[in-house]
Amino acid sequence: MRVKSLIAMVVGLVLFVGAHFMIGAYDVSSMLWSIIMGVGGAMAVGGLVGALCKEPRKQ
Repeated sequence: MRVKSLIAMVVGLVLFVGAHFMIGAYDVSSMLWSIIMGVGGAMAVGGLVGALCKEPRKQ
């Protein structure tokens, strides 16, 4: 589980940073890169939570 979380965090950070450098104009491509930036940020946060939080106990 932690390996998947770390992979999600790395991919999310790459998407976030890559989209940050691509945004620059006020057109459709900048809106698309903003959406990709949001997905990347969400993946990074999800990966961080998955890597650091304990799994709940199962009964």
